[in-house]
Amino acid sequence: KHLDATVAVQCGASATPAVRLSYVVPGATWHPEYDLRFTPSGKAKVGDGNALLTVGGVVTQSTGEDWLDAEIALSTAKPALGGEAPIPYPILARSHPEDKQKTLVHGQEHRADDLRRGKAASLTAAGAELEDGGKAFVLRLPRKASVRADGRPYWFPVDDLASKATSSLVVVPARAPYVYQVAKLNNPAGFPLLAGDVHVFRGATFVGTVAVEYLAPGEPMEISLGIDEEIEVERKDLLQQKREAGLFSGSQSVAHAYRTIVHNRSDGDVVVQIREQVPVSKTADIKVTIDPAGTTAGYTLDKLRGHLSWAIALKRGATSQRDVAFTIELPKDWAVQ
Repeated sequence: KHLDATVAVQCGASATPAVRLSYVVPGATWHPEYDLRFTPSGKAKVGDGNALLTVGGVVTQSTGEDWLDAEIALSTAKPALGGEAPIPYPILARSHPEDKQKTLVHGQEHRADDLRRGKAASLTAAGAELEDGGKAFVLRLPRKASVRADGRPYWFPVDDLASKATSSLVVVPARAPYVYQVAKLNNPAGFPLLAGDVHVFRGATFVGTVAVEYLAPGEPMEISLGIDEEIEVERKDLLQQKREAGLFSGSQSVAHAYRTIVHNRSDGDVVVQIREQVPVSKTADIKVTIDPAGTTAGYTLDKLRGHLSWAIALKRGATSQRDVAFTIELPKDWAVQ
């Protein structure tokens, strides 16, 4: 394929100007991919350790031209291809009589998410779909590389980043009745980590692949190191009750209560963090109250997100439980879904 470019240059006093030509072609994309290796400092099940995060980029291109021994920069910018003016789409408006009744939708926002897969993220992210936090940036490969125009993915390392890390035992019983070993560290890169897959290793052992969302520099991150099968978890529903509004009462309520039981079947003592969540009201008409009589004391509470957590120490062979109970009060003219 041959391209001709004609450039008009006003040289001035210089007779040999340097010209750099840049152009945009379709058919090329990339997405991030990471390796995380956690190495414990000692022989304990959990505790301090070291993490090595390898940032990589998977490049795919079918532009019709092989990139041989080329300098490659991975950008999150989204240039417009072509010079045609956009054609506005038609706007369709539909209407219907307003329903005066309001509905309570009781859901939970799982920021901790399922530790089996990590945070939810697209596993087939394309370059045009990269989440860059609203600010485009560029990652340059440390050395020249070649990418054939065959549409196949080519993986290249971008940077290796060492960081201190700690591992702990965590259970989110509302999501899964398992205890996970979780590595905690701060993003050690001087640039954001885009949403993508993380291949996780504990020492030399491959644990599995999890997914992470966009992480700013220095932002805390948690990566699952797999299930700890020596610790058993059981979850019970203690109460799920709706109280209708009475003749002299202007509100109704919905009460929930749960119990999490943890059994330590390992050969040593452990500390397990139990994470629960209560709803967070986003309107003044709804009030959420934690029941102190039905909730085990000693928890920490993130009021903004409704996260409750306990750190429980379990001797070898010991069993412990934690209860959480809360009530949702809402006006009587609201429906509960």
